[in-house]
Amino acid sequence: MAHIALYRAFRPQTFDEVVAQKHIVYPLRQSVRNKMINHALLFAGTRGTGKTSLAKIYAKAINCKQPDDGNPCNKCEICLSANDGSLLDIVEMDAASHNSVENIRKMTEEVIYTPVSAAFKVYIIDEAHMLSGGAFNALLKTLEEPPSHAVFILATTEAHRIPATIASRCQRYDFRRIGSDDIQHQLQSIAKAEKIAIDQGAIKTIASLADGALRDAISLLDQVSGGVEGDITRQHVLDLVGLTSDQAILTLIRAIVERKPDALLTSVEELSMSGRDLNRLTLDLAQQFRNLLVIKFADDATSISQLPDDVLAELRQIAPHISTNRLIRIVQKLSELLSDLRFSGQPRTTLEIGLLSLLADPSTTEDSSPLPTAKPKKETAPETTTAKAQPTTDSVKAKPVEKKASQSDVAADKKMDLLSTLNEASEEKVSAQEKEVVEVKEPAKAEPRKEEKEEAVVEEVVAVEDASKVAEPAEPVAPKQEVASTATETESATEEIDHLDLLEIWEKVLDDLSANNRMDLRLMAKSAEVSLDDRVFTIRFKQGMTGAYQLVSKQASVELITSYVVKHLDRPVSVSVAIGDEGGQATAEEEWLRALRERT
Repeated sequence: MAHIALYRAFRPQTFDEVVAQKHIVYPLRQSVRNKMINHALLFAGTRGTGKTSLAKIYAKAINCKQPDDGNPCNKCEICLSANDGSLLDIVEMDAASHNSVENIRKMTEEVIYTPVSAAFKVYIIDEAHMLSGGAFNALLKTLEEPPSHAVFILATTEAHRIPATIASRCQRYDFRRIGSDDIQHQLQSIAKAEKIAIDQGAIKTIASLADGALRDAISLLDQVSGGVEGDITRQHVLDLVGLTSDQAILTLIRAIVERKPDALLTSVEELSMSGRDLNRLTLDLAQQFRNLLVIKFADDATSISQLPDDVLAELRQIAPHISTNRLIRIVQKLSELLSDLRFSGQPRTTLEIGLLSLLADPSTTEDSSPLPTAKPKKETAPETTTAKAQPTTDSVKAKPVEKKASQSDVAADKKMDLLSTLNEASEEKVSAQEKEVVEVKEPAKAEPRKEEKEEAVVEEVVAVEDASKVAEPAEPVAPKQEVASTATETESATEEIDHLDLLEIWEKVLDDLSANNRMDLRLMAKSAEVSLDDRVFTIRFKQGMTGAYQLVSKQASVELITSYVVKHLDRPVSVSVAIGDEGGQATAEEEWLRALRERT
């Protein structure tokens, strides 16, 4: 006897046997009980969720001579004929291959005739969205005024392609994806009935791969049961469908998290030589990084991730050593890499470059910690650098700020004493003085040495005391000292901005331009080279890039870019746009694009 596919052998025959979809089973069953049969139904949902099975059950139930609480009895001649496909009054039509106007016209001409042996003539139109526009128009009139003995059931996976004129004349039922627990329970029942030796890990893997489609899960069980000797394990399922083993994926994850390029390239070499599909490998890797996100946020990660306990335990060890921001960034990069692989002439090289970029991504260098097996690097950094010439940010700012604050207090006291003696100063002199203060606050081009700054402070205080004798306003004295303090802080802060930090800030500014719907400004500004000198953020274009320079140098463009630069630097700066070949500190332009531009 020929083998019957398991999904056909275990197709439900009554409403009680339908897995899940209770929100659809109940109203259909009630309509059979109450004999309130609607003439047109629309079943919409993803593949393998029971649309055709329920359509056949409903067709039998409304024609069954001895229904059992709404269920077809599967014993009368109507049910038996429907089960073996010999009942003429139940017509199943595949719209994918019978989608022309002639097919629908033939059906509408036959529908006027009364059923041969059943109470209703039922037409099940599978993949109804494949009907042509003319076919839908030919069906419309019949759906609007059907014979009393006719029932139409339209099943589709793409309900949005059904014309509104057709859908509005049908009762619509939306089929949901079947839950993993329901799929696992059904697979266990089938395996027990068919005496298939399979462990729970393999069943869980099949349910996860089915993605809510029960028919796909049963088909995969059927496939693996005939291709494996002995007990079926999770690894057997992975090998059969061409997925990468758990340990290989975990090795890749550890190499990425610990930023080990040698281990990463070795793993890719082994997987590539073993014949693994690199597109599938990228998908599997992205899925496991997604599972790391689930572990970070979900209380019940076991049911959501559908992973075996040993794999879940290893991922739990890795999760604390990688930040959420980096995980999100990696998943996004892997999605982009998957798109690149589909059009790449050298998939392996593309994969290696894409994975290596996850290690060198400057936007994620600050928020990861090494795994327990890796050598800690960041823990020893503060001890080795405290006594050297490169102190941390807190140590740089703490003492100078305290010292400058005391000098400012002294100058402020002397200024208040001086102002108390200047009662005869005119309002015009005060205005001129305020104007001079504004001019003094402009950043100086060259910073004096520390000894020169202290001598300048003493000279300013003496100048203030001498000015009291000639009744000249000495307001600029305190602001000059404030300028010196501010310049010193700015110098210290500027020294902290290295190439990668400046590039990260510039890329964030470009992203803000995109979010503000200024893609034109972003594209032009991306090719520039930027640098930060004191409080001036310079955007410099190469000689000949006149168009880009003219757009970015507009007042509105400069103001917009300035607001974003200030936001990400977290201190006031001015933006300068220049053109010339002097070069800047960092650029966000890709290397290949810059080479192509210079070549042309």
